[in-house]
Amino acid sequence: MTIRNNKVLVSTAVAAAIVASLAVPSMALASTSDTVAPSAGATTASPSVRTAGGVGFLRAGVATFVGFEVRSTGPAMPGEDHQPASGKLTLMAADGTRFSATIDHVHAHAAGEVHFGGTIARSQDANLVGKFVHVVVVDGGTPGRGGDRISVVISDTPMHEAGVLAPVTRGDLMVRTR
Repeated sequence: MTIRNNKVLVSTAVAAAIVASLAVPSMALASTSDTVAPSAGATTASPSVRTAGGVGFLRAGVATFVGFEVRSTGPAMPGEDHQPASGKLTLMAADGTRFSATIDHVHAHAAGEVHFGGTIARSQDANLVGKFVHVVVVDGGTPGRGGDRISVVISDTPMHEAGVLAPVTRGDLMVRTR
């Protein structure tokens, strides 16, 4: 990882290795042309949600790289807007922040927009372990710099709120709902 002009530069091989280490079994993603909006007002079934990516962006002015792979594992519980999920997220930032999180919930909000979150499981900073991470991704098409956006929020309590969406400066993310 190299930092140049306040951007994290990660080789394709390093980014691929990070994303590969997050692999969720049997998760095949389609191209962004397969993105479909969840049914408005659907109450009997939750959409199947899958999202993955390896992207660079500025988080609070700090160059950051995130690799993630998430899929829903069942329908939303009655009265809940999010579905149970399986997945992993790894974050590396130029300020030294590094962590891995286990993702346990996901929610498709609109065409190409997904919220997901879980618990930080590993970090060089012991104060981060056990905290919650909430991520919002917006798939603006391929390549990712053409409109993809991301937000990562760390909190002491579980929450389902978006932070400030930052444009993706490197890489790509994909969202698939059906």
